[in-house]
Amino acid sequence: MSYQAMVGTGKRVETALESHRAFEKVDDFLFIVKQGSTLVSIKVMEMGRHVVVRFNGHLLKRVKPSFEMAMKLLGLNAVLKFGGFSYVPHGDLVLFSHTLLGGDTLDEEEVVTAVEEVAETADKWDNKFADLYGGATMEEVVQSNDLDSIVRDIENVAMMDYDDRTRGRVR
Repeated sequence: MSYQAMVGTGKRVETALESHRAFEKVDDFLFIVKQGSTLVSIKVMEMGRHVVVRFNGHLLKRVKPSFEMAMKLLGLNAVLKFGGFSYVPHGDLVLFSHTLLGGDTLDEEEVVTAVEEVAETADKWDNKFADLYGGATMEEVVQSNDLDSIVRDIENVAMMDYDDRTRGRVR
């Protein structure tokens, strides 16, 4: 994997999304789209020899995990055709995520479709999960002017390297 491949993928993502009314470029490899009541962060990163693009729909913040919530997220993951739900201990976040292979084969339609599907799914479930398990939706966090914590959460999730050693902590 080369730095050039990451730069090229970042430019493809930016080109695909720059006409979206709620698009924001954080840096060459991190982008945010506000859609509905959710935020979608898009991170270009390396994965071994490849470049991938990770789409995270941020549903809830400050949610306390429970067995019931975990079973609901896992049950939904079993029937979803696209993406999956997760809980991130750092920030007590619930996300809906999908990853695409980057590089020369990544096209505009894939990027736009991924953002739309991630946002639509996150928007469909955020209020339902908040009613069932507590926490604040991203819309509530934005309305409370807690934008700094949103940016920190997005940056922390983008840096996340989850394995048995880190247990979800930021590297």
